[in-house]
Amino acid sequence: MTERLSEIVSRYGQEATLIRDGAETPIRAFIQPSADRNRLEDAADVLGRGDERLYVYLGRTAVEPGDVLVWQGLRLRVRTSSPYYVGRELSHYWAALRMEWEAAV
Repeated sequence: MTERLSEIVSRYGQEATLIRDGAETPIRAFIQPSADRNRLEDAADVLGRGDERLYVYLGRTAVEPGDVLVWQGLRLRVRTSSPYYVGRELSHYWAALRMEWEAAV
């Protein structure tokens, strides 16, 4: 089953770049905006913050909190992640992502 998932991600997954400790690694995964009810779609407040949607990552490449994924021109920071297993075999990784904001100067 995990071999089939690897084939699906390899064939249909989206291209992204994983940035960890300054090193960039091309990966394939499924990334999409979350249907989470806690999101604020394209909202801006008086501080100028914008889109605060959460994004979901599903892939075979391990991601950790603090990692950055560059996907479709967006820089998304990993907030939390978990491995998922089928029996004793690793199936995939799930992660919640949030848009990375540049620090004000």
